[in-house]
Amino acid sequence: MILEGKIFINTKEAKSIKRVPPRKVFGKILNILVLGSLSKKEEHETFTALSILQQLSMALRSLNITNVIKIELDNNNVYFDNKNIANDLNKSIEEFEIKIDRIQSEVFKYILMTLEHEDNELKYIMEIKVNREHKIREYPIKINIYAIFKDFNGKTREEIKNKMKKIFENQEKYEQYVEYKKKVFHNFLDNIAITIEKFMGIKNLKIDTRKNIIRPKEKIKNVSEIKYGGGVSSISIPNYLNEYLLYSFIWGSMCYDNNIYCNNITLIDDYGNYIMDVGEKGFYAKDSNTLNDGAEFEIPKDSDLNFYQNNEYHEKIEEVYDSSLNYSSSGDDNYYEDDNNKSTCSSCSSCSSCSSCSSCSSCSSCSSCSSCSSCGGGD
Repeated sequence: MILEGKIFINTKEAKSIKRVPPRKVFGKILNILVLGSLSKKEEHETFTALSILQQLSMALRSLNITNVIKIELDNNNVYFDNKNIANDLNKSIEEFEIKIDRIQSEVFKYILMTLEHEDNELKYIMEIKVNREHKIREYPIKINIYAIFKDFNGKTREEIKNKMKKIFENQEKYEQYVEYKKKVFHNFLDNIAITIEKFMGIKNLKIDTRKNIIRPKEKIKNVSEIKYGGGVSSISIPNYLNEYLLYSFIWGSMCYDNNIYCNNITLIDDYGNYIMDVGEKGFYAKDSNTLNDGAEFEIPKDSDLNFYQNNEYHEKIEEVYDSSLNYSSSGDDNYYEDDNNKSTCSSCSSCSSCSSCSSCSSCSSCSSCSSCSSCGGGD
């Protein structure tokens, strides 16, 4: 199991967010990007994105979160720490300066910074993504946080199973352990939210949490077999973290072996892609091979399930359900409701007469609507 939290920041809600000039390391980035070659709009967006990232960095630094794993500019890695270097924010920017000349990045789409942190109970992987530009009602800032249990680090399957067996002795011990870790994680998320509010003047942050269980396609026996992303996300995770991640590939199998009742969880594949949500009406692990990594994957029966596409099991799921599925969208939570600006096709009198987009929910993403000469896409 890996705990996942998402913090969505809508800068429109801010009462006192300041577009302060980026300074020190972020000022260096701003200078590197040669603003004189950009349009005024691009300069403003670049300045704003870096200003926001700087304020987020200051907020996290106040919580002593300073270990950088990676900085990514669009799809280009400009810094990647595979040696577990502590407090390496400045070092990461120095490498940014060296590598930036090789990248055509005068106008970037996003900056993504990945950091590592830990407390007595959990090790955290944090992804901060700041978009220079974004769609209507899309959150411009997203923070993904993954919490890894520190109690079960090890290099082999058997070593970790021996460490885990006590909490799987019965359902009560299992639930007590998970609930305690959830409480620690939620406190951590709350502290981040309070700190962001303090430094950026943003209230009412949207926070979503999940309990993720990995369903490996093949049984993972040691750290060398952990795949890209390590079940945490789609980014590359440094090898030194694999000893902390290995337990999460065994967790589902331990649930199966001990017939744990599983509900209110999200099943993910080796790469961290969502497979399905399991609601309040869950399933006993031994009733199917859903979590049995020694057998072919099965869908649990008589449970309330929501499925996702783009994972290692979606073809198997479609076979069972004869391709007649309404999939959940992992991108739906990236957007907020704007009561003052509901820019939808149904509210546009010209657009609503266009037969090709009468059921459209958002002009900004409707290809049919954008081709409608009556409203030019509803913008």
